Amino acid sequence: MTDSLKKRFSYKLFTNFIGLLASILVAGIVPRSLGPIAYGNFSFLTNFFTRVFNFFDNGTSIAFYTKLSQKPNQHKLIKFYWGFIGLIGLVAALVFLPISYSNLCQIIWPDQKLLFIWMAFFWAFLTLTNSVLIKMVDAFALTAKGEILRLAQKILSVIIIFLMFWLALFTLFNYFIFQYIIILFLFICLLLLLKKNNISIYPKVKLNLLERNTYIKEFYAYSKPLVLLSLFGIIVGLFDRWILQNYAGSAQQGYYGLSLRIASICFLFTSAMTPLILREFSISFGKNDFEKIKTQYLNFSALFFFIAAFIAIFTSVQSNKIGIILGGNQYKDAHFAIMVMALYPIHQTLGQMNGSFFLATNNTKLYSNIGIVFQLLGIPFIVFLIAPSNLWGLNLGSAGLALKMVIIQVIAINVEIWYISKRLSFSFGSIFFKQIIILSFLGISAYGSFWSSDLLFDNMLVSFLFSGIIYTIIVTIFIFLFPSFISSSRLEIIKLIKSSTVKIFSVLKIIFYNKNGG
Repeated sequence: MTDSLKKRFSYKLFTNFIGLLASILVAGIVPRSLGPIAYGNFSFLTNFFTRVFNFFDNGTSIAFYTKLSQKPNQHKLIKFYWGFIGLIGLVAALVFLPISYSNLCQIIWPDQKLLFIWMAFFWAFLTLTNSVLIKMVDAFALTAKGEILRLAQKILSVIIIFLMFWLALFTLFNYFIFQYIIILFLFICLLLLLKKNNISIYPKVKLNLLERNTYIKEFYAYSKPLVLLSLFGIIVGLFDRWILQNYAGSAQQGYYGLSLRIASICFLFTSAMTPLILREFSISFGKNDFEKIKTQYLNFSALFFFIAAFIAIFTSVQSNKIGIILGGNQYKDAHFAIMVMALYPIHQTLGQMNGSFFLATNNTKLYSNIGIVFQLLGIPFIVFLIAPSNLWGLNLGSAGLALKMVIIQVIAINVEIWYISKRLSFSFGSIFFKQIIILSFLGISAYGSFWSSDLLFDNMLVSFLFSGIIYTIIVTIFIFLFPSFISSSRLEIIKLIKSSTVKIFSVLKIIFYNKNGG
């Protein structure tokens, strides 16, 4: 329990950097090898069951993580929650078993094979169990060691993907098997890590009826305000992908899947910090230290917003090249979807920060109400964007869904920030103004580097790499001149660079050299 936030952040940052490289390599092989239709089917089905299990979860995993972070010795809590996860899997299976063999099957999952429907079901359940283990590792402040295991998982995934590509084994079935192997590898590694630190994921303690009922009441009180949000979330989320599948088909699902995958790559750096920030917020709230929460919120949100925007805007400007590089010419029509969806991680980062604040401070009712309002507003919007012209729609396909996701999110997140600014007593106007300045500057810089590199080089890949270098230099100079935009100072930036360099070498030393010299 001695790992500091800085140490945990360093390991998360380094792992996510390697993860970024691994994701780029994988994203350059998987969509291209599977093709838009098979990749679209994978994206559609896994998204469906991920949302289903998120609905059954209903924020309980966050409640579990928050409570365990505050009191790590709650062995009965751990046992109770794993029992709950098992119950979720059983109930979900009993719900979908009769549906999958009825006439509803092709209505809910248009043009999908039963085998892949159930493979996606088990994929989503395994992903849920893995996420709980990762939360346990973070709650017990074992993040550094956990990140080394995640790094090993990413390296293994790249090796297997390259072997599948080399041996021409890419089919949708084999890709699901690959996913199972990677998830189970990390599950076993995390299990051994916890066991090595004398932490059991299913402690040998007895839960009496009173204790079980107490936990049920606590989780219910925490998650009750999120029930409606989860309900609307699953209905709207599934409707979004269903209407895309129904009116545009699997190929458009594949285009959207590729754009979503690229957006998730942009989100890698900031997403991993969310559980750590939630833990810090929870501890500060437990001490009723709102001044510290305010400082943490302003500093973290400024830094991670800038990082997300830096990556996302460059990706958006270079969307045409990135789509062809990663997916090949068969994804050239995904250009507009990638361009729009690449912007999604910018405010998604702030959304994760806002969610951490609302959940850590038990303000789930307000969080839920804001989410429900914007979920409802999104329904007519998505119909208008995707429906065919004979139904008075714009027939935009994957690009329409990307537009809906980004526009609704930008408005909703800023509404959340306005409420948080009232609670923590800071200026919403200054935060909003910073967003405009940062996005404008990065947009002009990204487009300028894109335009100049295209004038200098005919080769697409060389032009892409050169524009990335120019863009990075321009942004680095901006940060050094105006460090307040990331809530820092020049001295802190210099210290961070030195510290990060040392941390990177220390992580590499741990990975490649042990105490026995092996």
